Amino acid sequence: MAQDYRYKAVNLQGQKVEGTIAAESIDDAKAQLFARALAPVSVSAASSSSKKADKRPAKKGEEIPLRTHLVGLLSARVSTADLILFTKQLRTLYVAGISLAEIFTILAQQLESKPLRKVCAAIEERIRAGESLRSAFAAHPKVFNHLYVAMIEAGERSGALPRVLERLVFMLEHEDRIKTQIAAALRYPKMLVATMLGAFLVLLNYVVPQFAAVYASARVALPWPTVVAIEMNRFLSDYWWIAISATVALVVGARMWLKTDRGRFLKDKWTMRIPVVGPLVQKSVMARFAAIFSILQQSGVTIIEAMDVLTETVDNAFFAAQFEEVKERLRAGGGIADSIGAVEGFSPLAVQLLSVGEKASHLEEMMDVLSRHYDEEVRLQVDKLTEYLGPALILCLGVVVLFFALAIFLPMWDMVKFVK
Repeated sequence: MAQDYRYKAVNLQGQKVEGTIAAESIDDAKAQLFARALAPVSVSAASSSSKKADKRPAKKGEEIPLRTHLVGLLSARVSTADLILFTKQLRTLYVAGISLAEIFTILAQQLESKPLRKVCAAIEERIRAGESLRSAFAAHPKVFNHLYVAMIEAGERSGALPRVLERLVFMLEHEDRIKTQIAAALRYPKMLVATMLGAFLVLLNYVVPQFAAVYASARVALPWPTVVAIEMNRFLSDYWWIAISATVALVVGARMWLKTDRGRFLKDKWTMRIPVVGPLVQKSVMARFAAIFSILQQSGVTIIEAMDVLTETVDNAFFAAQFEEVKERLRAGGGIADSIGAVEGFSPLAVQLLSVGEKASHLEEMMDVLSRHYDEEVRLQVDKLTEYLGPALILCLGVVVLFFALAIFLPMWDMVKFVK
């Protein structure tokens, strides 16, 4: 049931406004205020009186409480949707002319995400203690990745923080859209794999043993599919602990190897050679590279600094190694197009557009064009992956069912012939 709530807010001109609003809840009232381009400072039921907490600003140079450090170390990961909403609200409050410390005080009270509320409280304490915005964000690496911190630093240094935050929102939404597309494409194949494994285990552990007893009493010569199925069932029945131990050891060993630099590099390099999957990975990296590079260039970040950010955020060890080589060539005096063209993994289109943009001094514009192009390429490649992967897994499921059908029914045909 709707009721009246009193609010104090700040509009886009930085003016403080207050009044009442009808809403179902406090959260609904806040949402309505944001929809009206008002940044809520306080919202309470019209009949209730609120008391402001007495917050003592930390003096510059004062030691930051231990709990602030712990929040930075132990803060839980937040969803991309929560991070996007946080960035939008941060930009709205900053444009409204509110001080940074007060902004994070408001966000710590208004955000729905508990981890983000704790992070905002910790950032507020750091800012009141005299730290830079970049340093306060960097203290929470599980929430704000290297790219986010680099963008905040660029906005703080150039004085164009609202524009940088707007680009950050675009970047977060862009990457979330790509991840959602890939996750949706893999949902059906995952269901098929689970079905295939379930069918395999059920047939091997419940169906095969019953027929094996019948065939043993009939004393007929068993074909190789039946022999293989019976031996597999016998091994799992008698030595299940070996199978489990070997599987666990294999999984743990593989995960430990993939945590090494060499393991990550080889895994990402071999993935590039897998049909359909390899081109999807390459185009995803190209889209991420172009979008990040364009945004960083427009934010006033140098090419070398942009390559540093890309190396940290590309999430692909093979391409991270290529970016390191590009940086070395740039430091030696090479151009961006020539440096990227000399390493592996980059498409001729990317090199060509980089060359055109570099010569025309419109590098960020060319990268924006390249980003949009590869966004569409990723979408098409995801559709192609779904188109190929589904039938391939259905074929594998059919092979498993055919194997067990032959293992079960071939001896039956021999028994029928024997009876005749």
